[in-house]
Amino acid sequence: MADNTVLPVGGGGDTVRDIDRAGVKTQVVIIDIGGEAGPESLVAAGNALPVSAATLPLPTGAAQDSSLATINTTLGSPLQAGGAVSVSNFPTTQPVSGTITTTPPANASTNVAQFGGTNVVTGTGASGAGIPRVTVSSDSTHQVNQGTNAALANAWATKLTDAVTGPVKVLPASTAAAAADVALVVAVSPNNTIPVSGSFFQATQPISAASLPLPANAAQETGGNLAALVAAIPPPPSFFPQPSAFFGAP
Repeated sequence: MADNTVLPVGGGGDTVRDIDRAGVKTQVVIIDIGGEAGPESLVAAGNALPVSAATLPLPTGAAQDSSLATINTTLGSPLQAGGAVSVSNFPTTQPVSGTITTTPPANASTNVAQFGGTNVVTGTGASGAGIPRVTVSSDSTHQVNQGTNAALANAWATKLTDAVTGPVKVLPASTAAAAADVALVVAVSPNNTIPVSGSFFQATQPISAASLPLPANAAQETGGNLAALVAAIPPPPSFFPQPSAFFGAP
């Protein structure tokens, strides 16, 4: 058999739509929600059948407005707009997950793990990435040490500079100094003795003491105690013969 049926059968009347399923026909019906007065409004995918649930019975145990109103009256403000619910039975420490943004106090300390995307390097060693740079103020005095006295390779290079003449030169011992070189003047301590040696020196060196200062309370011939002694001692008596009487005139 085929779908659809012509009524009356054999009379050439209208065709009624139906579907043939294994020899049994089921009539196809379309719901018109346009009402008796029209216009026609057939239910379709874009024209859904309106349904009102205002009078549908609630399932067993469903909450109703009357019971919710009773709860609202009993609890009071927590359920009102802007209300708060007090919870006092939580443990002291609460686990928190996710990203938390806080504002630390003004004197808070922070551990810095990276500078410019590079892990911070601590301890001693050569400079490089991850080592923070430090700026020293020009009005401060600082003491900086590196390496040890025996580790000359680790020592920092230093330069002596005179504010007027500029840097002081440090020359090898084999290099003669020029008159224009800025020299570092070194004075020998009076508490030390300096040996003088060399093949060009004599075994005995002449030394002039004419300008050496006398020690304290030393006897002086002129203007000192020796002159006072000469003035205080009288000349020898005249009965003593002169040396010329024995040895003759010079």
